[in-house]
Amino acid sequence: MNVKIAEHAVTFKITEHELHSLQLGHNLKQKVKIGQNFMEITINQDSGGQADDRFRQLPLKLVFDHPGARLTLYAPPATISDLANLGRNRAGIIVQQDDLELTLQVDVRSRPSIHQQF
Repeated sequence: MNVKIAEHAVTFKITEHELHSLQLGHNLKQKVKIGQNFMEITINQDSGGQADDRFRQLPLKLVFDHPGARLTLYAPPATISDLANLGRNRAGIIVQQDDLELTLQVDVRSRPSIHQQF
């Protein structure tokens, strides 16, 4: 998983293998060392009651679970299915959350498709 963070946008780029793992119901988690500290970045399919009613209506939800320590993107199973159905598509799924643009996409360079393998 690669995460690009800008002032008004956060892009999560996952491999096809990670997409398959999400389709099986697993969550993704990555720790990034920053100096002597770690930031945890997760893609979780269950909000665990963290999201309010407005967020439940969006296909992607970004939550700062512990400011400066954990960044969680909630992507319900329906969103993961939609992402898989897009196939090899650079656009991914884009959602506006307040003044922040959230993107979840599969890295099309991560692995050639079965049709391209010899």
